[in-house]
Amino acid sequence: MGGDIPAWIGLLVQVPLVGVFIWFTLKMMEVFTNFLREQRQEFLTSLAEIASQLERMNDLLDRMNERLVVKKRQKRRSDADQI
Repeated sequence: MGGDIPAWIGLLVQVPLVGVFIWFTLKMMEVFTNFLREQRQEFLTSLAEIASQLERMNDLLDRMNERLVVKKRQKRRSDADQI
């Protein structure tokens, strides 16, 4: 009697298992996609902060350079005046 079960019943039993596997795979893809999205957003936020800090450092260096150039010009003038 056990050998009289049609083959399609065996396939019918596998359909829910395949469905669960597909659902699980889609859920894992969704979780991974959300993770990547969050990671990318955090990376871009950090990158923007680093860029802002670099701009501030560049501004400070420009001001320091301007002061040095002014002092050097003043020194040259005072040296020229002494000659």
